Amino acid sequence: MILKSLRLHNIRSYVDETMDFPEGSVLLSGDIGSGKSTILLAIEFALFGTKGKQLSGSTLLRHGENSGSVELGFSLGEKRITVKRTLKRTRDGIKQEAGFLIVDDIKKEGTVTELKTWILELLGYPNELVSKSSDLVFRYTVYTPQEGMKQILFDDSETRLDTLRRIFQIDKYKVIQENAEFFVRLLKERMREQEGKVSDLEDKKKELSEKKEEAMEQEHNLKSVSQLLQTVLREKEDKEAEITAIEEKQKHLLQIKEKIRLNSSIKTEKFTMLKQVDQRISIADSRIDDLRKKLDVLKIEKPSEKTREQLETCIEKDLKLISEIRQNKFELNKNLAVVSQKIAELDLAADRKKEIEDKKAKLEKEISLCLVEIGKKDSVKKGIVEARSSLDSANVNLQELLTINRAAEEVLEKIKTKDKCPVCEQSISPYHRHSLNERQLSKIRQNSERIEVLRKQKSMLDKSILESERILESLFELEKRLEKSKAELAAAGNELGQLSANEAQLVNLRKEKFLIEKNLSEINKNDINAIQQRMEDNKAVLKEIIDYTTKLSERESYFRMLKDKGEERRLLLEQKKILADEMARLDSETAAIALKQRDFEGIEEKYAALKNELKKILDREKQNELRIAEMKTIMKNTEEAIKRLAAEIDSKEIIKKNIVRLSQLQNWVDKLFINLVASMEKQVMLKLYSEFNEFFLKWFDTLIEDESLAVRLDDEFSPVIEQNGYETTVSNLSGGERTSCALAYRLALNKVINDFISEIKTKSLIILDEPTDGFSTEQLDKMRDVLEQLDSRQIIVVSHESKIESYVENVVRISKIDGISSVL
Repeated sequence: MILKSLRLHNIRSYVDETMDFPEGSVLLSGDIGSGKSTILLAIEFALFGTKGKQLSGSTLLRHGENSGSVELGFSLGEKRITVKRTLKRTRDGIKQEAGFLIVDDIKKEGTVTELKTWILELLGYPNELVSKSSDLVFRYTVYTPQEGMKQILFDDSETRLDTLRRIFQIDKYKVIQENAEFFVRLLKERMREQEGKVSDLEDKKKELSEKKEEAMEQEHNLKSVSQLLQTVLREKEDKEAEITAIEEKQKHLLQIKEKIRLNSSIKTEKFTMLKQVDQRISIADSRIDDLRKKLDVLKIEKPSEKTREQLETCIEKDLKLISEIRQNKFELNKNLAVVSQKIAELDLAADRKKEIEDKKAKLEKEISLCLVEIGKKDSVKKGIVEARSSLDSANVNLQELLTINRAAEEVLEKIKTKDKCPVCEQSISPYHRHSLNERQLSKIRQNSERIEVLRKQKSMLDKSILESERILESLFELEKRLEKSKAELAAAGNELGQLSANEAQLVNLRKEKFLIEKNLSEINKNDINAIQQRMEDNKAVLKEIIDYTTKLSERESYFRMLKDKGEERRLLLEQKKILADEMARLDSETAAIALKQRDFEGIEEKYAALKNELKKILDREKQNELRIAEMKTIMKNTEEAIKRLAAEIDSKEIIKKNIVRLSQLQNWVDKLFINLVASMEKQVMLKLYSEFNEFFLKWFDTLIEDESLAVRLDDEFSPVIEQNGYETTVSNLSGGERTSCALAYRLALNKVINDFISEIKTKSLIILDEPTDGFSTEQLDKMRDVLEQLDSRQIIVVSHESKIESYVENVVRISKIDGISSVL
């Protein structure tokens, strides 16, 4: 469900206002009393109508006004839905009037009850809730008023459990138990009655005969009504055939209208094209004049007798010669630098030979020491595994003892406030209470001593594991250093071998250097400057030749363009004539179609009249079907009465055996069935409790980051608050903490309901009414996390806190001036 729009007319502080709801997160912002909550109440009223004192007509209708209305638009999947409800002031008070529901442009008028039934069916809410509280699921999954958000936390445990039973549709277990107990009492009464029932056997036979005569008369009446129904069905078929024929004519009329609209659209398109053609003709004329002017001023003279190819060949030869000279010079200089560098390196390497020999000896010693230390790694690993195994065992024992103590504390708490023993469910005497109290306290003291020992043992094991892991980490680092030292040792050996071969290489390199310097001296004798000057002269002449060629091409291009533009202008003139002819044809065709349209005048009124007649026939069909169903029910009841009487007559003969059977049945229901139903309810509630408690903890931890404050749910779904290790009540929390607790409970309930009731279609919407009441600045920042984690397509938040504006995607501002609210 996604809200789309809302229109309010004379609703509380609104006179006539319309607002739109975007998808995503939306903040309804405004001062206190500006009218934000009115919008939420109006949404609930549009869906479910008024609801006693919780949402009365006098609460909604604006003071001094005689009528008001709310119109809500929303979507469910692909469906577009609009619902409208109205209020009217009468002498007896403010009453709801009939409204309407529109689903995908199909409108239905309906009474207050019909609208509620249709809405519940669209939203997918369980049918069982219609007779109980139609908007109960809505209140706990979509919208809870600010004053009611904390109510479920402060209700007594029985009221809270009954509310949850209704929400999750498991109140049937309690009803079954009550019905079973009532059934047991009936069995006991029936057994007492059985003893005197054998004296009326003849009366029962006479009654059986009368019932058979009634059955024959009922069968005759059923045949008469069935024949009447067949007559109505034939009338319906005839009327539906007439409607089908009218619908075919309506389709043809729609085709005619569509053709007229299409011709108008095409004519508009052709007119636009005609204007574009005129513009293009004007542009072509302008371009032709411009090209002729350019040809008049364009003059060309040939600059030289040499061809472009000859000049390019000369330049290429000179360029290649200069490149070869420079390349040879570059290569020789490069080789000279390389040889000089190698000679310098070999001179330096000879001085490093003693240094490398010392480094090699040092590395060999270091590798030997590392190998000794690394040999200890396996024993360290084994120690860590053993310590971790001991730590896991200690953790398991510690959790078992803590669980036992927690259970003992719950027993102590229960025997303080309840009159029954929580262990055996029997009434508890003062002595039994004292004895049970002492046993639990003794158990807690013994376990607490063992817990302290286990915690000390756990602390020592943690330290031991940490120290061993530190040692193991240092051994891993030592292995890396060993590999590095081995690599350096190999490199040093290679370098020593290389130094021995460098001495002969040094002599050869000095000879090579001498030859390179000699070749460089010969190359420097070439005159590069003269070659470059000759090449630049040829380039200047080549440029003039290229300019001359370019101007020739330009003149030829102008001639071609002038010819193309002339042809283009001729084609545009032809296109203009075609468009004008086409527009004239469309006008003629549209006039002819318009004449045909007159043949279908009055078809809509005739169609409406036929539909009204069909509705009356359908009403008659429904009445007859109801009569047949009623008669079949009566006949079925008569048949059952006949069977029951026959069975009762037979049972008179075996009355004593029947009393024994009833006794066995009573014992089964009383001792087995009732306990089985109670166990089934407990299992269902336990499943709900597990999921509910998990989400409650998640949301509470999101809203409050206080390590001294912890929460959980007890067996009755009541929040249990632990502060600094001591239990406290919700009422003892600060205002912001109570609001956080209520909001976490509400969001957890929202999630569990949506998961448990798969049919509901309001899962994509959630409304939060002042969810930050009493929040501190730090707690307000947590609302950003809440809004990001909510898995809803549309989130509506009502708040006067301006800081929340930065947390949402959309902001709708509400203001109130002179008692009238408006949407800015």
